[in-house]
Amino acid sequence: MDKNTVVEFTGRQETADPLTELLRRGARELLQQAIEAELSTFMEGFKNRRLDNDRAAVVRNGHLPERDIQTGIGPVKERGMNAPELAIGDGAIGFWAALEETYPETRQQRCWVHKTANVLNKLPKAGQPKAKRFLYDIWQAETRADAEKAFDTFIKTYEAKYPKVSECLLKDHEELMSFYDFPAKH
Repeated sequence: MDKNTVVEFTGRQETADPLTELLRRGARELLQQAIEAELSTFMEGFKNRRLDNDRAAVVRNGHLPERDIQTGIGPVKERGMNAPELAIGDGAIGFWAALEETYPETRQQRCWVHKTANVLNKLPKAGQPKAKRFLYDIWQAETRADAEKAFDTFIKTYEAKYPKVSECLLKDHEELMSFYDFPAKH
């Protein structure tokens, strides 16, 4: 059973042989044409399928204009949603880009649960409970001033020994504190 049946291939380096290069280019073009033909046939089968607003239900990626932000209840602007004052989410770039495009005046708040997990992942297991308490003190502070004080304490505690931990928290500092500008009404 120790017979090796693996066939080693040489690297895919470019050859200096012009004929081989011409054949490769031709093969690539033929494949591209075959894929385009197959895609056209596929799209043709769905051309009569429409959404309720008479837009095409199936579109080719990158060939039609972008659509509105879509939620589980439908497009937000078409449903008459006003711009939210504050949006809360993790670091998903696509969400923030879509929000910025649709509601540029909306403030951003990073999710403390996600940020806590990201920060703790940069620490050894033994140090995570203490750091978690420090982070809890930030987002559970009564006022922004108290939160900033707790934030500074966290940075001073971890910056020297764990710079990546501090960087992870510092990079979203403003977005982590946004909700303090919207105090709860009691």
